[in-house]
Amino acid sequence: MLEFILVLLCSRLGFFYVALTSGETEWKSHPYLTQTKIKNIPLPKVSELSKKEIDRINELGSEVKRLITAKKNIDIELDIRCEKLIAKIFRLNKRDYKIIYELINSSQELLPVRALKNVKLEDLFK
Repeated sequence: MLEFILVLLCSRLGFFYVALTSGETEWKSHPYLTQTKIKNIPLPKVSELSKKEIDRINELGSEVKRLITAKKNIDIELDIRCEKLIAKIFRLNKRDYKIIYELINSSQELLPVRALKNVKLEDLFK
């Protein structure tokens, strides 16, 4: 499940959740992602996930971990695959993502926020 948390934290939904629970979209909120905040992220029950979803989580999470460990950026294609998996598992649709993107677009223009904008809404719902 660690792979799933890694993929979730790198996702737009992860940013959205942290921004809403902290009430901050400014620079000062980003360094304060504590263990408590991470533990309070509502995760789906593993028993409710299919074997295919669990395998996909492990596969994508391993790719993300490898890139982060090597201090490399996550490429757009991997980013899209991760985000699509998050959307599927949390049953999010285009309308949900419009709300997420509105928050991202209203956030202070930091490097991590700019990276979230590399993937367009249309890329997720082709």
